[in-house]
Amino acid sequence: MKVRAVDFVQIQVRDMDRALGFYRDALGMPVGQAWGDEWVELAAGDTTIALAAEVEGVSVALSVDSVSDAVEELRAKGVEVVVGPQGNEWCASAAIRDPEGNLVVLHQRHDGTVG
Repeated sequence: MKVRAVDFVQIQVRDMDRALGFYRDALGMPVGQAWGDEWVELAAGDTTIALAAEVEGVSVALSVDSVSDAVEELRAKGVEVVVGPQGNEWCASAAIRDPEGNLVVLHQRHDGTVG
């Protein structure tokens, strides 16, 4: 498995309006894509920060060439896959935990872009 880039960093939020007030207004980060109170993306240079209601803590999404191949390879190495593989019209993803318990998302955009 080859990691191509960091696609985004997810940050758990309990109050999207309050979080947006901080990241957008106080830090000056421009808002990109948004899906209501569940997911809002902000630009931090070449990195996307995703404010998300459905995640725990902070996690990183790593771009891979193929989520299904990465999952197969990691399972063969004894890594537990905790979510997925799953997909939607934009991407495929799966999630694992590192040895410290941090969530790591394996991410593949259907359009082939990264970062």
